[in-house]
Amino acid sequence: MPLFSLHKIHLKPTDYMARGRTRACYQHPHCPNKVIKVINVSRSSWQRLRWHWRTRLEIQALKKVAKYPDIAPYFPDFCGSVRTNLGRGFVFKKVHHAVDIYQSQRMISAHTFLTITAILRRLIRLRIPFHMDLTKNVFVDENTNDLYVVDSLGSNTFLPLTALPLPSFLYDYLMAGKIRKNIARLWVMKKRQVYVGGGTAS
Repeated sequence: MPLFSLHKIHLKPTDYMARGRTRACYQHPHCPNKVIKVINVSRSSWQRLRWHWRTRLEIQALKKVAKYPDIAPYFPDFCGSVRTNLGRGFVFKKVHHAVDIYQSQRMISAHTFLTITAILRRLIRLRIPFHMDLTKNVFVDENTNDLYVVDSLGSNTFLPLTALPLPSFLYDYLMAGKIRKNIARLWVMKKRQVYVGGGTAS
């Protein structure tokens, strides 16, 4: 698929697969393995510009993540942009059989906990900005137990910090609060011994 398609795709506003505060996610009508994310039409012009900018930052971060094979599989690929009747759409690889590890009320295994922690540390080491709510956007494929993180990269809050040519030790110190908050949230979940997929939590 080209990075931007001139062909307009029609989406029914109420047929979204999921809808968040800023974007709605639709099944791509021509590609079963892809989804289209569109900025919510109910937002004001200023808010829509703001969230378009956030999406742009997310795409930039995803392109950087794609260069590192150790973490790239955890983030759905960005596949380009399309025109839709609801505005510009952003196409991503679809996560099949996805289970939200929060909303499902399942428990996180020790392996899942360690994996997410490793992802957070790797993002910080690579200076790839991410949102504070990253641990709320973790999904697991029910069939394969593969873990995915969605809608969590490219935080504009920390963009100036990540753009500065700081020594690694200083950057790690400044970002320490960010990773502590995410890991603390995971510890709460782990202590509840929530189970995800096969096997038992430890």
